[in-house]
Amino acid sequence: MAYDYDDDPIHCATCGSEIEPGARFCANCGAAAQTSPSFTPGYAPGMGYEGGPDYGEPVHVPNHLVWAIAATLCCCVPTGIVAIVYAAQVNGKLAAGDYNGALSASNSAKTWCWVSLGLGVVAAVVWGIVGLTGAI
Repeated sequence: MAYDYDDDPIHCATCGSEIEPGARFCANCGAAAQTSPSFTPGYAPGMGYEGGPDYGEPVHVPNHLVWAIAATLCCCVPTGIVAIVYAAQVNGKLAAGDYNGALSASNSAKTWCWVSLGLGVVAAVVWGIVGLTGAI
């Protein structure tokens, strides 16, 4: 599928080299001509749907990895590990052009970080109450 936007050159979605109009394969890498109007790493070409950025707009989705690691070490290990798993998926999905998947993984990582923080605070309060009452 080739796009033609205002006579802009057509580029291969895989390697970024210019493709001849009507070509079925890229002459540089041999990929099928699933093309986009331009190729710029770090941008999301053609993602102007379902809440994604408009064509050519820089994409930034926070991965919350630092927060997930801190929540794992300081608050709650099991839920922190879940947060780390989701945080680790964000950049890979974004690099693959899956903006909505990256956004979903980012939101899940953030949610699990909050859950970890909440459980850590509850555990600290319970530990403090038990320590003050001398129940141990």
